[in-house]
Amino acid sequence: MEKILIFIPLAITFGYIFFYMLWGKEPNPKTFRYNRLFKNDTLIKHLVFAICFFILGMFRLKSHPAEAYYTAPLVFILLIKLSNPLFRNLYNRNIIIATRWDRPPKGKNGIKVLDRIIGALIVIFSLISPIILNILLQDI
Repeated sequence: MEKILIFIPLAITFGYIFFYMLWGKEPNPKTFRYNRLFKNDTLIKHLVFAICFFILGMFRLKSHPAEAYYTAPLVFILLIKLSNPLFRNLYNRNIIIATRWDRPPKGKNGIKVLDRIIGALIVIFSLISPIILNILLQDI
């Protein structure tokens, strides 16, 4: 039973980031749910969710290292919110996170190389941040 419970934080983290935030009604990234984070009322709901799981992860970190993955949704939200002003200033639009299987918008307000690089870094860092957290807190 304990081995099954190890997968719960991983399922919540990957489910939240990949299957909830990076998913939309169609393959166009402008319909993906992470775009709702740019509206304050929805952002507050997601922050409450992420902070609750962050606190749960910090309390349960000593019981099992996989519990650190509860911190990843908060890292994902913070990285999106911290990187978005750069795209607002450069391109006068929100960040677009897309993979090669998505159909990103083309043209003047379409996806740029900086979108792909920063978007990939946000997803990768939010998924490896719990590993970094475990390494940093190992000595404490």
